[in-house]
Amino acid sequence: MGVFSMTLLVAGINEHVLWMVADTFVTGGSLEARAYEHQIKAVPSNDGRALIGFAGDQHHGAKAIESARALSSGYEVADYLHSVATAYPVEFAYGYRDDEAGLRLLKITPRETLNVSALYLGHIDAFNQLQTIRHRTEIDPVPKAIQTLMFGTASKDKPPYALQQSTAAMLRLFFERPERDVGGAAIPYLLGPDGIFLCDYAYSVSDPITDQLMRGDPIPHGTSHGGGFALSVASLNRDQGIVVYWLQKPGGFVFLRNGDGYKTIEIEGSPSEFRQQARDELQVDPHVFFSDKRNTGRPDSLTIMNDQNGKPVMVAARYGRDLDFTAIDPSTDFRTKAMSVDFGGDELKCSVASTAIVEDGRFATVKFTNETISYEATYDAKQLDALIKMLASARIRLSEPVPLDPSEGRTQETVVIDPAWRTEDPPHPSLDGLLLRLRHLGFGWATFLLPHHEAAALGEWLTKNARNDPS
Repeated sequence: MGVFSMTLLVAGINEHVLWMVADTFVTGGSLEARAYEHQIKAVPSNDGRALIGFAGDQHHGAKAIESARALSSGYEVADYLHSVATAYPVEFAYGYRDDEAGLRLLKITPRETLNVSALYLGHIDAFNQLQTIRHRTEIDPVPKAIQTLMFGTASKDKPPYALQQSTAAMLRLFFERPERDVGGAAIPYLLGPDGIFLCDYAYSVSDPITDQLMRGDPIPHGTSHGGGFALSVASLNRDQGIVVYWLQKPGGFVFLRNGDGYKTIEIEGSPSEFRQQARDELQVDPHVFFSDKRNTGRPDSLTIMNDQNGKPVMVAARYGRDLDFTAIDPSTDFRTKAMSVDFGGDELKCSVASTAIVEDGRFATVKFTNETISYEATYDAKQLDALIKMLASARIRLSEPVPLDPSEGRTQETVVIDPAWRTEDPPHPSLDGLLLRLRHLGFGWATFLLPHHEAAALGEWLTKNARNDPS
């Protein structure tokens, strides 16, 4: 008799993509309490057009989704999964791209196959608690703690908010649920026109330290005895496997794909020890979002993160895929939205347009879309500069002004590190003040005329607060 997996799996269709996220714990049946095994319960199909997940009997469920992933996506797979569900205590979630009907999501039980826009499988009590977490406004897994979620994918189809929210809520559920009947890692997948991608992420909850932090203090990763939690999930060479690492363990798993599913290799040790052992024994180079020690030197980028009230509270310094966090002005009720990270590197997207960098970075293809039309054009650097200047001029003429408070309406703010600057006298005798030019890598040179008293005040503040460079 198989082990019954107390699964929690949720899936949905949002923003023209289909997503699925499931836990990894195997509990129940003949397993004693806390005698956990780990099982990947959602997999992509071989043809890149479907996601298949299960809840229930571990042996037959895992075997069925591996058999299904080798079939051509469509109703043939749904019929096969339904035949398994009628024979064994297992249920399935099946989402796929149909050439005529578009995205379809099926919930397959022994009784029926339902075409739905959202679903869950597994533990009803855990799902109800998940829903409570998703919809509540106050999320405080550890009082006076700082929680962060860095979430991204190499797909051109960026993760919808519903997927990020569901993943974060599932992680909080694992943290808060005393029964420990679901848990492990949340494994999120995204299916869009660009194919299927695992969503990489790092989730952390610090110890209760916000009342102890001062401006500029590094924010340490939490400790297990202090209530901290840090989890890293990353794909291994796109489709070679999945890497899961718990900082407080310390250690994790490398799930390597083979012909019959996943081979699970457990590795203990610090992030550097984990990576080294994987390289030595498995000949793979896994990514872990956490480092053994604080990064030094100039980061690749800086992002100021605001709390739920728009107040700057923390800065994230990014070194490749490693993040270091430093306090600005943390508070006891500090919360942030997920920090979305682009791991693809070549395409950016917002609600009205997307752009892809093409031909070795010489051109940008911009696609503008709304409810009725879609327009695409390709620009070189000079043409894009002209477009940015024109859009800036149009923004100036709108009745709604740019907010005076730089943090208003923003959850994140990208910082330009060490920009070039120029100052000079004004170009016209009617202007009273000094010119200040700052170079932004995206917006170009921005020119400001500072009245003399403002220039003097700025110079005085900079002189007072700048540290003398001993070199």
